[in-house]
Amino acid sequence: MLDINKPNPERFLHFYTGTGGLKKGQLAVLDSSTAIAAPEGVATAILLGIAVEDYAAGTVCSLYPLTGTEIKCSVYQGGATDTFAAANVGTLFDIYIDSSTGEMFIDPNDTTNPFLALMSYDNVSHIAYARPINSVIYVG
Repeated sequence: MLDINKPNPERFLHFYTGTGGLKKGQLAVLDSSTAIAAPEGVATAILLGIAVEDYAAGTVCSLYPLTGTEIKCSVYQGGATDTFAAANVGTLFDIYIDSSTGEMFIDPNDTTNPFLALMSYDNVSHIAYARPINSVIYVG
């Protein structure tokens, strides 16, 4: 799951939810004029924020904005590598999406089309903290 570390509860982004809806903790991207769950490899999309709750398609969703934030990420445990090392701090990584649950993870195996800069990690708890790169964040 993705979550904002120290969110500002007074500032949310609001968009209509697009096809497929959104689940709490999913990263949302802009699709036409709606918010949809981000696919893997979103480095060229416009990142909106993290869904506060579950939202059905066609409803107004609230998103934690990404500007100036750090995201708490579960680390994907299923690839060739499931940990980070000190040399990875500052490296850009992509997300992995569980196809059955929609849950999103930072993927230590994927640096193709990355958008999350690794800031710190805890290999025991399988948690990492990352910042989305500014070039893809919605700042409205």
